[in-house]
Amino acid sequence: MRKAGFRFKDTITGRTRRGFGFLIFVLMMVAAPAWGIRAAPAEPDPGGSRAGRRDLPRVDKIRVADLKEILRKDSGKVILVNAWATWCKPCQDEIPGILRLRKAFRGKPFRLILLSADDADDLNKKVRPMLKKFKVDFQSYLMNDKSDQAFISGMSSEWNGALPTSFLYDRTGKLKATLVGERNYRQFEDEVTKLLEN
Repeated sequence: MRKAGFRFKDTITGRTRRGFGFLIFVLMMVAAPAWGIRAAPAEPDPGGSRAGRRDLPRVDKIRVADLKEILRKDSGKVILVNAWATWCKPCQDEIPGILRLRKAFRGKPFRLILLSADDADDLNKKVRPMLKKFKVDFQSYLMNDKSDQAFISGMSSEWNGALPTSFLYDRTGKLKATLVGERNYRQFEDEVTKLLEN
């Protein structure tokens, strides 16, 4: 689920670079007053930390067991859980149609849950800013189980972790469809309408 190349890091190289960089930093701080160097003002954090984070959409880390409990409590509604990621282009292309779906079924027993598959470290740097870009104004979630495979297996035996994937639950809380790959608004509308009419 995580972007290739981002799951594993070269910890030996990382430590060496951090150690060397720290030594240079200390030497510069000691010499700075003698050279008349002043510290530059702090740059704003593009990830929206501190006060800037308050205007970003709420995203909670969640285990698959917690998600199942949410689905149980929302029994009586048709629920669409959309698994996506910031690095997944088809996911981004799909989101506007999914958000349009939420507006179209407003007032009906339907709920949309956006579930990010990004790394937890990217929650404030990437996930919340992207949701803000799409004008998401409701609570969303980020997968945070003991492993990716635990979440994948817990969601559906038919899912191999490919993104985007949407899970459709009927009003009894039963998983009725696992839609792997990008879908358009009409396809989602047809699927949700069928479940609402049953």
